[in-house]
Amino acid sequence: MTRKLLTTLTIVAIFAGATAVIAKQHPDAGGDRDRHRSHEGMRPDFSGDPERMVEMMGRHLDLDETQSQTISNILLAAKPEGDSLRERSRANHEALRALDVNDANYNAALQDLSADSGQLEAERTLLRGRVRGEIHAVLTAEQQQKMADRIGRKGSHRRHQGGDELSNQET
Repeated sequence: MTRKLLTTLTIVAIFAGATAVIAKQHPDAGGDRDRHRSHEGMRPDFSGDPERMVEMMGRHLDLDETQSQTISNILLAAKPEGDSLRERSRANHEALRALDVNDANYNAALQDLSADSGQLEAERTLLRGRVRGEIHAVLTAEQQQKMADRIGRKGSHRRHQGGDELSNQET
């Protein structure tokens, strides 16, 4: 009995965490958070406009033309992968919502979808990190520091408004 209860509580916790992650990333669910992120040019799931993001970075970091073009190429190359991850996350979210709690296979399906959700988030994190690293390599030491300072300020601002460090995106 205790093992069954522990398993059930674990599944519920995973589901709650996965739902929160998915809801935060879903383009229709963010409310003000998405509106604030959209002015940054490119959302964390790479669904925004890469050129607008390059413009924003250019203004804040004083990018030269070569840097702007290189960063634009990096972002454009990452966009299809980001779009794919967003679409897969949306499909996973819909599958989670469509689960029938009365289905005999509910717990197994829930566990599978929760694992998929975690895998999608891991892929998204790796993509963001890879892009950030590629952009970092293009910047001068002074620009890297400006970017780090800006990300730190934005992360602090978002933490105070219920966001997290990973939701800031210069990349």
